[in-house]
Amino acid sequence: APARGLDLPFGVLDFPPRLATIYRQQHAAVSIAGQTYPTLAVAAARQLGIDIETAYRVNFYGGLNWLPSVTTARLFEDGLIPELVRGRTVLIETERSLPVYPLPNPTGQDITLAQFTGFALATLLGDAQIQELPSWLRGIAVIGAILLAFIVFQHLSLGPSIATTVLLFGLCWLAAWFMPPFWHIWPPVTEIILAIALTLLLVFHRKALLQEHTVRQINTQLTDILHERIIPTGFFEADNPWRQITHMVEQFLNVEWSIFLELAPGKYHLQELYSLNCKLDDIAERRRDYRRTPYSTALQENLPLRLERSYLQGADPDQVQYMAPLRCSGELLGYWIFGVAPESTSQTANWLKLIRSFQTQIAELLYHRRYWQQEKQRNSRVLNRFFMTGPVPGSQQRLRQSIDLLSQRLDYMEHMLHSLDNAAMLYDLFGHLVFANRAMSDLLKSQAISSYDSSALDLLCRLLDIDQAQGREILHQAIVWKNPAHFPLRLGSQETLHYLSVTAISPSEEQDQPAHSDMPFQSYGILFELIDASRISEFSNLKEQLTSRLIYRVRNDMESLTLGIDILQQPNVAPARKERALTLLKAKLTDSMDLIRKTQRHLQLDLHTHQVDFYPVESTRALKQALETVAPAIAEKRLKLQQHLPEVDSIVVADADKLPRILSALLRVLIEDSTSEGTLNITGSESSDYLSLTFSNTGFGLPDEQLQYYLTQSQDHDDDSDYAVLQSGIIQLKHWGGQLQAHSQMGKGITFTLTLKVYI
Repeated sequence: APARGLDLPFGVLDFPPRLATIYRQQHAAVSIAGQTYPTLAVAAARQLGIDIETAYRVNFYGGLNWLPSVTTARLFEDGLIPELVRGRTVLIETERSLPVYPLPNPTGQDITLAQFTGFALATLLGDAQIQELPSWLRGIAVIGAILLAFIVFQHLSLGPSIATTVLLFGLCWLAAWFMPPFWHIWPPVTEIILAIALTLLLVFHRKALLQEHTVRQINTQLTDILHERIIPTGFFEADNPWRQITHMVEQFLNVEWSIFLELAPGKYHLQELYSLNCKLDDIAERRRDYRRTPYSTALQENLPLRLERSYLQGADPDQVQYMAPLRCSGELLGYWIFGVAPESTSQTANWLKLIRSFQTQIAELLYHRRYWQQEKQRNSRVLNRFFMTGPVPGSQQRLRQSIDLLSQRLDYMEHMLHSLDNAAMLYDLFGHLVFANRAMSDLLKSQAISSYDSSALDLLCRLLDIDQAQGREILHQAIVWKNPAHFPLRLGSQETLHYLSVTAISPSEEQDQPAHSDMPFQSYGILFELIDASRISEFSNLKEQLTSRLIYRVRNDMESLTLGIDILQQPNVAPARKERALTLLKAKLTDSMDLIRKTQRHLQLDLHTHQVDFYPVESTRALKQALETVAPAIAEKRLKLQQHLPEVDSIVVADADKLPRILSALLRVLIEDSTSEGTLNITGSESSDYLSLTFSNTGFGLPDEQLQYYLTQSQDHDDDSDYAVLQSGIIQLKHWGGQLQAHSQMGKGITFTLTLKVYI
């Protein structure tokens, strides 16, 4: 106030404003008692013609070395060179005249108020104040950063996006480091960093929602596919699906009674659902807690468990009872308990494997029905339909489960195609191989034809021995005009007759095709089928042999009848002898008529309209087919084959396909047990009713109890394994009226005796 009257230039020494625990700005003026006074740095700058009206950012980028300071002691000792201070502005701070307050600042070192004022004055005098960008320019920078981040993050996954974010943060840090000292501009680093971080979160949150929605949509579509194409129609909507499952079990398995129990989600006690040929009140175990035995034991093994104690009150003690947990994708759905007669388990080979197959299929049906109903209930709610992007717990897990089940179904389809008797191969319309079943691969391999190196045209020309122009015409007719082609052929030196079928695989008329379908000519591909016509030829040959045998037998019977009639016509024959001759004549006549009727019934069979379980089969031909199958294994072990068979080929009761398969499995067991350069013996003898074939080897042998176990007990091996084939074969032979016996002795080998019923 005293200086006011002297009209001296002065400025107010005031503390700068504090921003986020640091001092980086200075006031241009302060208000005291209603009057506005310039700060010391602004007042000094005005003396040099530099004026500023608003607060400004102080430039500290020169550091303390940029603002030299000299103590008064050095000044009084003439330690200051005049040339260094001439033309300079000097701030004088008296020691101990004012309290010293260290001010945190961007230099990283605490400075006094006078030093801060010096930096402020130097900033003004050097026109080096740090300018902030205008609001509109900051907005453009932030929007540009958001757009750039959005475009980049849309095309990157999470890991590269985080790396890109770190890179952008580094660029912002470099801008904050270099722009203020060189261009005196303060970039909106904080705003840009926050914008990039928020953009990253929003983009990936949106991606997560879209992914969740897509997963849920795909999962629902997969369930619908399973519903429409795999699971029986009406099963999902059924109020009580257990009734349908029970009827399915009753149709395919010879069970005497069956009970299904369901486990509700989050519960421990099983609920009674449906029963067959019994009542739910008959269950002896009342608590039905799946954590207790026998439920826990069956669940732990995840296999059909044979119950030691009767599950039903008053059940037949001779019944065999099983408990099978119904579990799919780690989720327990319920239990299936049933009882069967002991003979049912012995009549079917691999009984436990059959039950496990039913157990798996039933669990899949129930799992998809439960999930389908949950989705239907969820989609029926208004709020759930409104918040479609909300996450669904476990949807990705359900998607994986659905994909696994579809993959399993694909494996089933491939297995089915491989098990077909007809050789089949599918090409796409570009001539590339899509699929070839095992029969086709083996057939082409025997002809030294590489299926994967041959196009559809090349294979067609090679099989039919035609030129490519003819082959193109055949494919043209099949694909464009949908005219399938059929050609008889014999492969190489084989005597077997085949028919080659060339067909275009097209969608059915009822199947909707999308408008953007990329299938040329509305076809999926070209199917090549090689149909074995040898069965027809064999059947024709069999009819000829049956006719010849019938004529031979009838001729012999006629001779016997003629002899008997001669005896009856003799006048001096005793009455008792005439009675015996008459009885013999009647028996012969009855046998001949029965034989004629039986043979006539088989001769009239049409392969296209009749399916029979057994019929006359040439035993020698079946044995020859089996030996051809195992010939490589015999050659590999250098075995000596000795055969002693009846001179006349026996016609036996069997199946022309199954009998060679049984014989091949039997021979493979003997070959595997045989010693190198050993002997494989096959002997045969025929009586009036049966043909007996004995197979033996010189081999290692195994305990006879173990061999009987392999042939009678259900094992956990593949259906194509030799012992599994023999187990099924024993049942088939009984059905044909024959049998298979086996004996093994350690150090000597194995002996099989196969008995077949002679037809004629």
